[in-house]
Order: sequence, then C-alpha cells, then structure tokens
Amino acid sequence: MVEQFHRPASVQEALSLKKRFQARAAFLAGGTFANAKDSPLHPDHWISLEGLKLDRIGLKSGALMIGAL
Repeated sequence: MVEQFHRPASVQEALSLKKRFQARAAFLAGGTFANAKDSPLHPDHWISLEGLKLDRIGLKSGALMIGAL
C-alpha cells in the first residue's frame, strides 16, 4: 500500500528521498511500468519526477541526453 506520494521541488530532493526510503521508494515518471499488471514494484513511497525538467532530449558536449520522462 502506498504510504506517501512525494513531489520534490528539485532533483537533489528526489535523490534525498530515495536515499532516505531506499527499497521502500520508487521514482515515478510516466507510470507505464509501475501500472503494468505484472509490475514487480510495490513501494510504500512514490517519488514523482514531474516538474523537475527531466523531460528533455538534446545534445550536451556532443552526447545525446534523454531525460527520465
């Protein structure tokens, strides 16, 4: 059962929450995998990545960067 749904204001806060709750937490981006019928994920804490500007695709120093969303 979900205990808490977190909406961190920064990537650092999201990482801090994951470190705090460890295996009891999971990051939530689109939710497709998490909502799949046979998903192995059953965390107590969901950490939303929405609003953290991880939804971009672009080039950085010659490398293709694909965001988490």
